[in-house]
Amino acid sequence: MAKIKFYLDCRRVHSDGTSPLVIVLTHQFQRRFFNLEMNLRKEDWDKSKSQLKPHAYRAALLNAKLDRIIALGLGHSESQTDTDIYIHRSRK
Repeated sequence: MAKIKFYLDCRRVHSDGTSPLVIVLTHQFQRRFFNLEMNLRKEDWDKSKSQLKPHAYRAALLNAKLDRIIALGLGHSESQTDTDIYIHRSRK
């Protein structure tokens, strides 16, 4: 079972105050990090929902882009079921 999670890497803060957004892919206790080449401000990122806050610049567009990344990353095939893949992206 694989887990996909978006993570704002605040360890690396650029001079303009933004940090890179990365995808953390976990499968069989092994993690891989993929940089999305998106830089966001910490105050615009909602960690609990793994998406941009509504007041952020272009939030709706970027959240839709993140949803599309998840959909493309799943690559559902006929043999996979929803229980085979767990996506950590809570919607409240």
